[in-house]
Amino acid sequence: MKRNRPSWIALALLLVPGLAVATDPANPAEAEIRAADARRIEAMVKGDAQGLAPLLAPGVTYTHSNGEMESREQFLDTISSGRLDYVSMVPADVLIRVLDDRAAVITGRADVKLIAQGKENALALRFTSVWLRGDAGWQMVAWQSTRLP
Repeated sequence: MKRNRPSWIALALLLVPGLAVATDPANPAEAEIRAADARRIEAMVKGDAQGLAPLLAPGVTYTHSNGEMESREQFLDTISSGRLDYVSMVPADVLIRVLDDRAAVITGRADVKLIAQGKENALALRFTSVWLRGDAGWQMVAWQSTRLP
């Protein structure tokens, strides 16, 4: 079982100056996506697979920085089992590109601290994620990250 971390962590990260690109007030979809991604990060850090599930599309592919790719079910199991214990995930230089209010691409960097196989890891990543809006709202359909040197 994951330790309970304050729920404000992911939301506070979005308020720190310089960490995120300012939301375009003319595009409410961007604010919705930013909020959905903050909920995703919060659920991952808390180890809350139930909170994470609605944010992942049924066919999502989650490609870790080591090249391992997981399906939705595999990734949710990874989170709920604690195989990967995300201690923190701090996004930076985030750019959200909304395409016709139904699709979005998020790019940026993230500093991630996690525990895998009992070993603490600190990773600097560059990432791309793709989100689609459907009947269930905004859901992530793909994640790809690359470890920075």
